Amino acid sequence: MIFRINERLVDTDAYEVRWRGKPVPVQPQVLDLLVLLLENRDRLVTRDEIIDRVWHGRVVSAAALNSRIKSARQAIGDSGASQKLLRTIRGRGFRLVGEASPSPCQSSGDGRTGAPTTLGRTADPGMPAGLAIAVLRFLAKLTGGGPLSALPSMLLSPQLRRMAPPTR
Repeated sequence: MIFRINERLVDTDAYEVRWRGKPVPVQPQVLDLLVLLLENRDRLVTRDEIIDRVWHGRVVSAAALNSRIKSARQAIGDSGASQKLLRTIRGRGFRLVGEASPSPCQSSGDGRTGAPTTLGRTADPGMPAGLAIAVLRFLAKLTGGGPLSALPSMLLSPQLRRMAPPTR
């Protein structure tokens, strides 16, 4: 699912935040926090709920939680002073108050719309979402008869050859 918030795209499948087509560096816990808040954008999310989902119930300091909240705000273009998008409800938790909308279909950037995409690449309807296999050609020949000697033949199996793009 792709959420749009304040000109940012939060892609839960690709596990990244993008702004103006470029990735925004975000720590995994910050992204987990953002996803939790986006999925519950219609209500307040308590501190205990955040600790349970992001830290899996481990004991964390208030400073650690506040640090991730600050980073989450920065990732979506907000600040603790303005709180236009992510508001602190003192003593209770946090609430996403900025307009955040799920966008299952994004423009591919070439004028086509309506096809599901992964941040600019039109999704291949023949492939399951999130599945990617890279088939690389080997320039060097593996020798020695060790455990890796069968690797080239395994990589060139008929199943993998069918998934590879045609050679030029």
